[in-house]
Amino acid sequence: MLRALIFGTICIGLFTGCTSKEPNSFYMYKDAPIKHSQKRKDMINCELLGAKEVPISNQSSTTPTFTIPKYTSPVYCTTGYLGMTTCTGGQTTGGQTVGGNLITTDINKDLRNRVYTECLRNKGYIFTTFPIPQCRNQQIPGSYYDKNYDPIIFEPIQGSSVINNHNGGGSVVLLPKEQLSPNN
Repeated sequence: MLRALIFGTICIGLFTGCTSKEPNSFYMYKDAPIKHSQKRKDMINCELLGAKEVPISNQSSTTPTFTIPKYTSPVYCTTGYLGMTTCTGGQTTGGQTVGGNLITTDINKDLRNRVYTECLRNKGYIFTTFPIPQCRNQQIPGSYYDKNYDPIIFEPIQGSSVINNHNGGGSVVLLPKEQLSPNN
């Protein structure tokens, strides 16, 4: 238990030092720098290959159903002032059926993702195995907000940060020298 607590404290300390956002641990790059537009084209081509090789296969099922038992409260009658009788109770609750929700699952989704990943590996992409912190807005140069800007994809190094889904496709790593205010 103590080990888990120490490990958790170390992990929190490592990640909160850079940014409060979730780190990106699935960044891909090539040995030789390429343009972001090429990376986006490669990603689309691999998505299309995955869809062609492993089509969607939806299976539907329902969640279990359960009927809440009915309960009728007992009736209590009392005779009160001037001989008037008042009764309470007799309300019935329950009887509702819950569950039975329709669930649809694509059973080929994992295989299609493996085909996509393998396609990218065959195109020479390398996947990071370590988390990269998200870029804070004050780190990103103004040119990165221009939708026509096509940055070069570099291998991440110590101090890099990532912009996810840059201009609609794929992530871009900002090296420390490109950042307006580098990570500490």
